[in-house]
Amino acid sequence: MDDPIYNRIQDYVSGKLSGDDLRRFEQQIDGDPELAERVAFEKNFQEVVRMEPGIEAIRQGIQAAKGQQTDHRKWLWGLLALVALGGLLYFLRTPSVQPQEKIRAMLEQQSTIGSLSRDGAGQGLLDSAIQQYNGGQFAMAAQQLERYLQSTPNDYTARLYAAQAHRQAKQFSAAESHLRQLVAAADDHLLGEQARWELALSLWQSGQQEESRELLQLLTKGGGDRAEEAGSFLEAIQ
Repeated sequence: MDDPIYNRIQDYVSGKLSGDDLRRFEQQIDGDPELAERVAFEKNFQEVVRMEPGIEAIRQGIQAAKGQQTDHRKWLWGLLALVALGGLLYFLRTPSVQPQEKIRAMLEQQSTIGSLSRDGAGQGLLDSAIQQYNGGQFAMAAQQLERYLQSTPNDYTARLYAAQAHRQAKQFSAAESHLRQLVAAADDHLLGEQARWELALSLWQSGQQEESRELLQLLTKGGGDRAEEAGSFLEAIQ
């Protein structure tokens, strides 16, 4: 396919981008909702392909059929056959709840965050940010939490809130930066575990599935508060 954006998305989803190329493309995703939607679709499609490889054969067959300009009837019958095969594969692989639905539910789950009581001028920023987050205004909440953290960088709970807000706003690079700091620095076991869970989700959403799986496996083996959820996520993506 001679679509440079499509090829770039493929490289990103498959983990081929790195360094400056990766950072520039993630910034492009953060600033382009249509591109972010295409990336999310391709990630979901690749996961379906992993669970049912025959789906990729359908897409390749359709692309090949589009190139057959000399025999329109052959093209039409080939396309119809591929569509029928796609329907058959869909119904053959139907558990009671589709794995993709479980994954989507976990990734999109939004729990409210509690208030924080802090001394000093930053309390107003915190209160406003938490109100914005709980109202679904994740990007605005992230901006206000970033302002708060500039003067109070060691407030780990606020840093976790900032990471959650960035992830919900699909600003995965910013979320992962905060979460990696928390994983490295947090002395609180529960806070560190929550940071690993959020990091695993963010990595999965940003196309870094292998590292996400490793974190989920660690959480599952650790037996903590997130062990059951991590196990369910791993089960859904197998």
